[in-house]
Amino acid sequence: MASVTTVRNRFDLGALLAALLIVFTWHLANDLPASLRFGRPEAGLLLWLAYTVLAVIAAWVILRGGGQGPLMPAVMVPLLLAGVVANALVAPPSESHVLAANWWFASSSWVALIALWRRSLPEIVGFGVVNTLVAFGLVVAYGQVDAAELGRLLVLGHGVCIIPIALFVGCRMLVDVGRGTASDQAAQARTATLRLAAESVRTARARRYQMVQETVSELLGEIAAGRIDLREPEPQQRIRIAVARLRRLMVETDDVPEALIHELRACADAAERRGVEVDLQAPVGSVPGLLLAERRALTEPIITVLAATETHARVTTVSSRAEVVVAVIADAGIPPPGAADHGTVQVSYDTEGDLLWAQARWTAPSPPPSSRTSTWWWRAYAPGSPPTRAGG
Repeated sequence: MASVTTVRNRFDLGALLAALLIVFTWHLANDLPASLRFGRPEAGLLLWLAYTVLAVIAAWVILRGGGQGPLMPAVMVPLLLAGVVANALVAPPSESHVLAANWWFASSSWVALIALWRRSLPEIVGFGVVNTLVAFGLVVAYGQVDAAELGRLLVLGHGVCIIPIALFVGCRMLVDVGRGTASDQAAQARTATLRLAAESVRTARARRYQMVQETVSELLGEIAAGRIDLREPEPQQRIRIAVARLRRLMVETDDVPEALIHELRACADAAERRGVEVDLQAPVGSVPGLLLAERRALTEPIITVLAATETHARVTTVSSRAEVVVAVIADAGIPPPGAADHGTVQVSYDTEGDLLWAQARWTAPSPPPSSRTSTWWWRAYAPGSPPTRAGG
């Protein structure tokens, strides 16, 4: 969605282009023939061209975003008023009345509308008043101060002032309407975004609450009922798994570059807190973005093995765009669980002596053949190759 400023600028540009079309059409269709009709045509044409140059310069400056400072009015207004006087000198009063050749009267107001487009309404009204007073001064200078001439001046001044002002006000109202509409739409979008964010937070909170319930509620219930003996290895293993899952749950929503490594570090920390030396190797390759369920499936066998580890373990991660492999080898004194398939994640276990080896492999749905991770690297950590102790 476009910003409020962008919408306002678009409406302002559209209104400006409409005003320029009206001004230049009037200047070409009405002022050019009128400039050749009275007095000396060649002088009238030169003055018409001078107005045209001023209008083009003003339009060029305004279209480029200028005209907001005092320089444009300070330059244009005196030139336009001087043009009014010059046209009155070129086209002297006819036998009928001094304002017979009045094209310069209106043209100066239209060009001033362009030059003052970025300025305030009082400035445009002020120019119309000054323009009318200059015309009144010409009437007085030529000695034609009578009711008929003053009536013509009043009618011309009203039209010359009101029409440009009405166009300016209408365009400003159009811009304000567009800006208001854009502001309302932006406010609605913000409200919808906040609503979606709140719903997402509620959903995530409910999911975490359900995860906590699944992790510890049954175990705590059995402990409270006295149905399990905490001195036995199996309850201890269940408690360690529950603790590691809770630590993983606490970091799942952290905003970090590689969430999988962040969660593996939390799982390793849970084992280290009970004295296990965990060698968490730096990942090989860049871990792609994984879904929460996929990350949980990758870390679950690591949690199981680390919970049973007695003294030391090594955790490794190799990844590419199409595949992520997480493995752990440790002196865990439990029988290997069975292999599991979680859709895009396959889990396998193996043992040799007192070493338990587990591997979780995530595979992209349609990986390119050339980007699959080679499995030879894992032979170094297969059963029969004891892990190196941390710091050894």
